[in-house]
Amino acid sequence: MRNQTRKLRAAQGMCVDCGNKPRQKTNQRCSGCQEKDRDRQRAWAKRKRDSGLCGRCGQERENDSLKYCQRCRNYKLEHYQRNAEKIKAQRREQYKGRKEYHRQYAQTRRSLLREKVFAAYGGPVCSCCKEAESTFLTVDHINEDGPDHRKKHGLNSSTAFYNWLIANDFPGGFQVLCRNCNWGKHMNGGVCPHQTK
Repeated sequence: MRNQTRKLRAAQGMCVDCGNKPRQKTNQRCSGCQEKDRDRQRAWAKRKRDSGLCGRCGQERENDSLKYCQRCRNYKLEHYQRNAEKIKAQRREQYKGRKEYHRQYAQTRRSLLREKVFAAYGGPVCSCCKEAESTFLTVDHINEDGPDHRKKHGLNSSTAFYNWLIANDFPGGFQVLCRNCNWGKHMNGGVCPHQTK
């Protein structure tokens, strides 16, 4: 009976779930029913993840830091590889209308990561000259091995570097320096010019 009702609604161009609102061109349900379904799916996945299960299939996860089990991650990867061009086109289209939102989101996220990293390494102040203007500050590799470290771990941006520091529980060998002290240290053989005076 339910299937017949859904087929009848679809034939009439109505939402197959609620039967009231006209359905969207690309889907058989109205935007309200789609959103309700998305919320229900997100809540289900969150409950599964919170209990240590895969957020897609509900099976045991091998790694608690990941959302999905290995089988589901493989499925998602294969699906993406099969449909890469279509997915990329959809993402480009979605991004076009929300450029400013994405830019603001990335900026806010980067700022929060910086604050968290600076706090873990003694706060937002240069450990050499005590400069406190956050815009001037950066994270320094104490042993002057920054290029090797970035290459080894594939860290091609400050955001990737901050994420790596957080994921590795803020390992030693790093400090907060202002860019002047950082550059001066680099040019002066690993010792900031402030320290040689």
